[in-house]
Amino acid sequence: MKLAKPTQERRVDRPAIGESTVREAANAGLAGIAVEAEGAIIIDLPLVVAVADELGLFVVGIVPTEA
Repeated sequence: MKLAKPTQERRVDRPAIGESTVREAANAGLAGIAVEAEGAIIIDLPLVVAVADELGLFVVGIVPTEA
């Protein structure tokens, strides 16, 4: 799961994923990756989707809630 830290400055520092993140998740044996919807940067979305499909991983956007 990739989320901004509570003290992270979102205007200049947002969580990001790309092809390597997907490959690393697969190598770690994870089933997929969750990122903050409208809060994370996805580098080369079509490539991320293609690699995730190829490796059988999900990539999903979530809306975090306050604890």
